[in-house]
Amino acid sequence: MAEVILQNLSKTFGGVAVVDGINLHVQDGELLVLVGPSGCGKTTTLRMIAGLDEPTAGEIHVGGRSVRHLAPKDRHVAMVFQHFALYPHLDVARNLAFGLKLRRVPRAKIEVRVRDAARTLGIEHLLQRRPAELSGGERQRVALGRAIVQDPQVFLFDEPLSNLDARWRESLRMDLVGLQRQLGTTTIHVTHDQREAMMLGQRLAVMNAGRIQQVGPPLKVYHAPANRFVAEFIGSPPMNFLPGRMQIVDDTPTLECPPLRLKLPLQYSPPLQSWSGREVTLGIRPEDVRTARMDGENWDALPAEVLLCQPLGAETILRVRCGGQELTARVAADRNHRPGEMLNLFLDLAKSHLFDPLSGQTVLSFRR
Repeated sequence: MAEVILQNLSKTFGGVAVVDGINLHVQDGELLVLVGPSGCGKTTTLRMIAGLDEPTAGEIHVGGRSVRHLAPKDRHVAMVFQHFALYPHLDVARNLAFGLKLRRVPRAKIEVRVRDAARTLGIEHLLQRRPAELSGGERQRVALGRAIVQDPQVFLFDEPLSNLDARWRESLRMDLVGLQRQLGTTTIHVTHDQREAMMLGQRLAVMNAGRIQQVGPPLKVYHAPANRFVAEFIGSPPMNFLPGRMQIVDDTPTLECPPLRLKLPLQYSPPLQSWSGREVTLGIRPEDVRTARMDGENWDALPAEVLLCQPLGAETILRVRCGGQELTARVAADRNHRPGEMLNLFLDLAKSHLFDPLSGQTVLSFRR
């Protein structure tokens, strides 16, 4: 096992900074998920750690030593790609052993590692089969096995589940978590799927436009986003946003979003004094937009028109128009509403967030 440290790491293609001076410390034995939209630089970051791309600037340390100028084979990392890349003419056992044979590992040691990896992944019964005889999930297990037999200090996973159908993807997510805990190997997992990131990561590193936006435990990132991008990207359906002007009325912070007037939690009046008279953006998650009356000073009833009702079995997603703004609400499964129906919304403002509309940075997260 080993920690991974990235210091001011950058990669430029044709004058464009794909990775722009990122700093990241992945702890020994940690499963960290690097998550962000397509093209944000996360795969390039992984490839630089693996030695497949040369950094334009910055340092990469694995296990306490700089590896920037080392060949990929000397970095003690193993990478699993989005595509399985198995040799079709070799059976599973020989696919697992192939990299070890190239490194001239003794045959007896290869057999032990292949057997141990197959047992760990539950693919012992597949060792004599060829890739064409395997399902997508089984092929991905073999790809993981090829990384495991190398006994690396660090696993690098580049969207290894994205090519699987939904059933296999859900199953392998849980398997990956169990495997990482069992082996205790430092792991960096790249994905664009924020749900997958929340399920897998001990910590998330949210990336956008070549820069890391926030690093932290999944629930911390979810409940206290560093900026509007993180708030909107992490969470499905995404957070609702209401532009308005902050006013302090009778010592109560109030957001004026004509025709809406939203009273915010009284205890946050002192830190919001400096924002009085200024434009802000309120963010509130769909689960905090409800259609049932609740007691509490931070609740305001708002008339709304139902635009769309999506029953999902365990819950229902509503799209409504309220005061000229469209909002998404996550409500109980038995709440069936028709388009055009009028109802009252209740916003739990004690769980809302305020963002600077110019910088996008978080002004205040009421729920911390």
